[in-house]
Amino acid sequence: MAFLGNLFGAGGRDRAPSPPADTAWRFYVKSRHADEIIEVRIDPRHDLTEEFEGEGESVSHYSARKDAMGTKSFKMIRLHLIFDTDRQFTGDATVEGGSLVDKATYEAWKAAQGAA
Repeated sequence: MAFLGNLFGAGGRDRAPSPPADTAWRFYVKSRHADEIIEVRIDPRHDLTEEFEGEGESVSHYSARKDAMGTKSFKMIRLHLIFDTDRQFTGDATVEGGSLVDKATYEAWKAAQGAA
């Protein structure tokens, strides 16, 4: 009977649902104000804003704006990112109060913080 329940969806009620896959982008911002790198999460399903250029009603690209603040400085870092119509990061970014760094730099900084 359990086989039929599993086949038709009745089984598995006792199991906890699996968590949804995290499809968010991760960006790493080095603060200009303190020795700190902040991880910024951008969810392409919820954080992107449609942008329109020229005539017509079709989306030309998407953008995301995030403000980040670390724990060593209370100065705001403003991040503005551009994504294409497929919601893929184009590489265009503006960072006020800091700069983008790669994941390897972030992980090295984090490891150094743990060792100190």
